[in-house]
Amino acid sequence: MNDDSTEKRMAGDYEIIQAVQIGDREVVLGENPQDETGMKYMCAFCRQNALFAEYSEVMASDDFPEIVELFGQRIAEQAQKTHIELNKPRIQGIDDHPITAEGCIPISHEDDLHGKIVVIKPEVLRREYRRATRQLKLCLGGFGASPHSRGSACYCVDLYTGKESRYERMDVLGTIQPEDLPDWDKHGLTAIQQEQAKKKTTKYPDLSEDERISLMYEINGDYLDDERANLNVQLSQPILVVGDLGLWNGRRMGYKEIPSGNIRDCLYSNTDYSTWYVDRLGDLRCNAIHHDGTNFYLYRVYKDSASPGCPSTCTSNSWWSCLPLTGRPEAALKSCAPKLPGKGGYDDQRRIEYQAL
Repeated sequence: MNDDSTEKRMAGDYEIIQAVQIGDREVVLGENPQDETGMKYMCAFCRQNALFAEYSEVMASDDFPEIVELFGQRIAEQAQKTHIELNKPRIQGIDDHPITAEGCIPISHEDDLHGKIVVIKPEVLRREYRRATRQLKLCLGGFGASPHSRGSACYCVDLYTGKESRYERMDVLGTIQPEDLPDWDKHGLTAIQQEQAKKKTTKYPDLSEDERISLMYEINGDYLDDERANLNVQLSQPILVVGDLGLWNGRRMGYKEIPSGNIRDCLYSNTDYSTWYVDRLGDLRCNAIHHDGTNFYLYRVYKDSASPGCPSTCTSNSWWSCLPLTGRPEAALKSCAPKLPGKGGYDDQRRIEYQAL
């Protein structure tokens, strides 16, 4: 039975019917039953970056067993590649078992996480990365790093890989004192701290702290303008913003429309601090902090089949008249989808990428 409330995952005209994520890439299998050009099935690698996805090494065929065989081969190759990456010589001999609550100091709303070594909960990470070398991070900042903050974002750098990432405060299991770190992590922490100190002293050595803060706001504004340009994506319907509003007299629910239907217009706010991000369900959201509290916004777009009265009747019964903004097949996927060549060919088109602020 087809459940209309479940949105299909589409890549152009192909419905993704199987997908396996392992390591840095996802292997997908797609089907287009209406295709009459000998390319009914496709297999590709996928990398998703917030709002959009990049499909590469796409192969298409009318031979389903052939595509399934390729799908299996690519999963095996990606698993082998990930296994090698996670078991390099430098990691051999390291106790890489997941860190549990007993192995760290629990945190409360009173704790300031700036500059602390934080442990990410294993269940937050993908299965192949649920290990100590991927749990330990140095928290650099973010609203969620401050005690009693209304925000939740924590910006961290991985002690093992040196890569920066964003987590929610609720994703943090606890903290570890630097002296309690294993030797391999102490080396990583020292290298990161030296790099951070170098950035502060060499990039703008003559600026005072206030001037650095002013420059930070200026640069962040420039980045935001760049993202608005990147997200100049026109949809066929207005965008609906559903808000959980923190007002002086309590929390209230509300909504408004962005009549333009352009994704870039989501990145405007009249509050003090705003953080846009895509949650684990693929929905575009915003946490907007102001003097009375915090507003939480969820962005949706009307289906083409939605009735004209949808804005005034968008109750739980009519909620499925709206689509997740990030799942919009017409503009967010189809216009960017790879144009598949003949059987056995490849297409490595790039998509517009969006990085949550």
